Amino acid sequence: MTGAAERPRVVVLDVTSFDATTARRASELAELALTELSRSGRLEVIGTSDVTTMLGLERQKTLLGCTQERSCMAEIGAALGAPYLVAGSVGSSGALLRVDLKLIEVSSSKVIAREGQVIENGRDWYTLTAAMFARLEAAVPGLDAAVVKPTSGRAAWPFVVAGAGALVGLGGGALMVVGAAQATDALEQGRAGAVIASDVSTRYDAASALHTVGVGLLIGGAAVAATGVVLAFVTGEPKPAPVSLAPVAGGAQLTLQGTF
Repeated sequence: MTGAAERPRVVVLDVTSFDATTARRASELAELALTELSRSGRLEVIGTSDVTTMLGLERQKTLLGCTQERSCMAEIGAALGAPYLVAGSVGSSGALLRVDLKLIEVSSSKVIAREGQVIENGRDWYTLTAAMFARLEAAVPGLDAAVVKPTSGRAAWPFVVAGAGALVGLGGGALMVVGAAQATDALEQGRAGAVIASDVSTRYDAASALHTVGVGLLIGGAAVAATGVVLAFVTGEPKPAPVSLAPVAGGAQLTLQGTF
């Protein structure tokens, strides 16, 4: 079974800046690398700030101070259990920035993917660099095998339908009880002579109508709830089916549309 521990580990090294004006951009690019390469969840990404915790300060200084040498790169990867490193640089020429990234295979010390882009300083910086990191991620060998499959392919909406149906049914049941109680009360008051016959008839008819609507909503709500349960547990990933329930004369109208 594929798990998070099997994701390829990538160490993002500090980005080199070739002049003082790009130092801020270089630092920003290193942080963007951590964010963008971690976005899909297919890689385990480690930054230089994590290396101190994992290796200790003195060991970090020794290793990260020689990242351009093949022996050092191999040593970094071996120390962190990372088969890949990401290195980058930022330079400037007037209003233009030159960004270069490379994905390095530690075991062979070879660059297996390169990305280069000229960007107008401050314009589309995040969009263009995000695209560069996405392409760099796609170049990691065997990455597809490390994708963690979703735990469930079931849609959530059938459960919402079932819950809504249950609530409608409960409301209908409450209306049914209230209507029955009001109808009984009207008849009792009529027998006792507390109200005139015409008022008894009016109140009884209104209570009966309320009771009928309640019965309709109770039945309709139960049907909607049952439909949601069936769709949730019988079908795989059904297409959304619009559900409507509306009171009509003498009860309620239930409408289901869609493909099941």
